[in-house]
Amino acid sequence: MRPPPRPPDQLRLTDQELDVLFVHLLRCPPVRFEARSRLTTQHFDATTRGPYRLLLDVIYTLDTGPYHGNELPFQVVYSQTVYNNRRDGILDQAQLFRLLATPDDLQSGQIVGLLYAAYHEYPAEQLVVPYALDLLQRWLRERAYDRLQQELVMPQDRFPGAMPGIIESIQTEFEAAEAFGKDPFSSLLPADWQPKPLIREPSGCDFIDKMMGGHVRRDANGIIGLFGGGKTTLGSQIVTRCGALYQAAATRGEPLRHSIYVTYEEPEHDIRTRMLVAAAQIPKPKFEEITSWDQLTRAPNLDPYERQMYEESGVPRSDWQGEYERLVEAGRLLTNVHIVDMRAPGRGIGWVDELSAMIERKRQMEGWQIGVVVIDYVNAMVRRYLHQRNLEYDRHLRHYIGGTPLRCKELIAERFDCCTWLLQQFTGEANKRKPGVPMSHAEAGEAKNFAENLVFCLAFGAIDPHRHVVRVDYTKARRRGIQGMSAVLKHNGDFQRFDSADDYTISGSEIIQREHAELAGHLDVPPPPPVDDPKKKWLEGPE
Repeated sequence: MRPPPRPPDQLRLTDQELDVLFVHLLRCPPVRFEARSRLTTQHFDATTRGPYRLLLDVIYTLDTGPYHGNELPFQVVYSQTVYNNRRDGILDQAQLFRLLATPDDLQSGQIVGLLYAAYHEYPAEQLVVPYALDLLQRWLRERAYDRLQQELVMPQDRFPGAMPGIIESIQTEFEAAEAFGKDPFSSLLPADWQPKPLIREPSGCDFIDKMMGGHVRRDANGIIGLFGGGKTTLGSQIVTRCGALYQAAATRGEPLRHSIYVTYEEPEHDIRTRMLVAAAQIPKPKFEEITSWDQLTRAPNLDPYERQMYEESGVPRSDWQGEYERLVEAGRLLTNVHIVDMRAPGRGIGWVDELSAMIERKRQMEGWQIGVVVIDYVNAMVRRYLHQRNLEYDRHLRHYIGGTPLRCKELIAERFDCCTWLLQQFTGEANKRKPGVPMSHAEAGEAKNFAENLVFCLAFGAIDPHRHVVRVDYTKARRRGIQGMSAVLKHNGDFQRFDSADDYTISGSEIIQREHAELAGHLDVPPPPPVDDPKKKWLEGPE
């Protein structure tokens, strides 16, 4: 948060300027309309600014009735002020007199009250709406700064965990004050407008790149899966492969971009294991059992699986590496891949705003450019935030989960010009489905509207435990016309990756081998077309 500088005393609103503001609130409906959404009685201390507090309450009371949109009559305001003060007891008799005094009430040396002067001594030609709105903006900015100053002087009995929420609230006040008075309307084609083409980039995952054409900067996408259904595997696969792509781009002279995995559930050690397994292609069961690097193979003494891997990929024998060499090479190359453990003490309690601040700090201090951010997973992120703020899960959980994608798009994807992937689980009922059964983003755990603000959402079904294949439904797609389409993936848990399984297809709610489907004549899902297939251009729609 970057608050405006402290208002110097000579720039603070004087009592006379505050009086002028209230004259406009009483007599100018446009000023009243602007004020209703921002100015509240809480902006006026009952002890030092009691008359203004009472008068604003009266103005809002009358504005909701038959006088809405019109100048408020003097006598009506007068009577309502007397009534509200009798009811609430905000002002003593002396204060009330200074607010309501008319010429008939005065003795020698006294002056009329603010209310009488507003209607009888302030000429109509001096009612200038832009000037009043400027006064209103200055007052809102001044009060936001004063509130920040007061809250930072923390009373001893205040719970420290409440401060993030307080600071967030004050930040909103600052932003509202700065935006106030600015013209929100723009023409269809401003003179300085320039088109911004979509920047679509490969994700490193062949099935995503085939169906979606890669992922797009400034987008927020989602992956929804069952318990233990491979969400973390795919998330770590995206991060490590994107990291390698960014390193390759850097060798061609492009700025190095960073790939970030944010975990709210699994320990950092487990995520690092998954990523190293995927990057170095070392079997996960073996990697989890080693106690020394000496237990890893070194060229030329390779294990049978390594020889088979190199032979099938056509790598020259002179380039074959053992597990140790591949691990060292992965660590050397992927210096731009990072893990953020939000389970650590003092972290993971500030929702999306906290993560955005962490990334911004790296950008400001070290010049980072961000390529992709994967968040694992939204339910855990929100629960930690609500627990820290002592908010009830039953009342707030679904609302915050449903609002997280849009918040991530604004504070991460758009702010850092990167792609963001959000992981989330299905409901408990959906977890009972068998392999091959279609899934939908509307069955996301805790919040059916989770995918509302996502560009793409992949719904992962149950993994077939025997054939290790899984159905993926593209149930949300704002581009490329693939919404409602499905694909079959091969899950390789030992090497922590998913690959396209083009030898399988979907028939109804079953995953079957493609050759069998062709023979039976019920091939439901053809292989996905290449990204640049001109026959499919009509599917893509406007970019």
